[in-house]
Amino acid sequence: MQGIVKFKNDVFETYIVIDGNEKLHSFANQPAVNTNGSKEYYNEGKLHSFIIAGKLQPAVVNEAGSKEYYKEGNLHSFVVDGKRQPAIVHADGYKSYYKEGKHHSFVVDGKLQPAVVNEAGSKYYYNEGKQHSFIIAGKLHPAITRAGGSKEYYKEGKLHSFVVDGKLQPSVVWSNGSKTYHKEGERHSFNIDEKIHPAIVYADGRKSYYKDGKKTSLDVLEQENNQSIDIASLSADKQKLVREFIKFIEQ
Repeated sequence: MQGIVKFKNDVFETYIVIDGNEKLHSFANQPAVNTNGSKEYYNEGKLHSFIIAGKLQPAVVNEAGSKEYYKEGNLHSFVVDGKRQPAIVHADGYKSYYKEGKHHSFVVDGKLQPAVVNEAGSKYYYNEGKQHSFIIAGKLHPAITRAGGSKEYYKEGKLHSFVVDGKLQPSVVWSNGSKTYHKEGERHSFNIDEKIHPAIVYADGRKSYYKDGKKTSLDVLEQENNQSIDIASLSADKQKLVREFIKFIEQ
């Protein structure tokens, strides 16, 4: 095993040579990069957290006291003593959880863990890199809970309104009481049980209607709804044809 030490302008670095290529590497549990109070640990060119004396060592520790944990080059939240640890811990209280390089929310002891908690106390939930609202024990959890009181619901990275127990849930509940409804990222007025719901309900009672992100009116939506096909009124043969057509266009 060939190792190289470089020292320049108060920066101390150690390398391993693999197939003629120099790669940052930590030897004997020592940082591969040491400069002005910051330390970085590497394994064959990739930031990596090591277990030293039975304790998980952050891959990066900066002069301000912030810590970052990596698994073969990717930010990662490890389980230590049965408890999931954040991948990033800042001195100001910011915490962030990752799964192999992507923001991710874990369920710990039956409780959903936010992927990010910032210094103000806002909480963010992710599913492998995308903001996402989880259903845990039959309860829908917001993807974002802001310190000011607002809540936001997402589906795989897009604002989205869910139907829970037959009731349409807003995608955003603002701290002032206003509510917004979205369909996969676009403001949208849903038709639930032949009732068209507004896309925005303002705190003062005003309502706005949208269809796939474009503003419209209740009259237009009701007219479109009245022009839709009542499948149940068709003959069995025609019902079959309509259902086959719907199935085809939804693929």
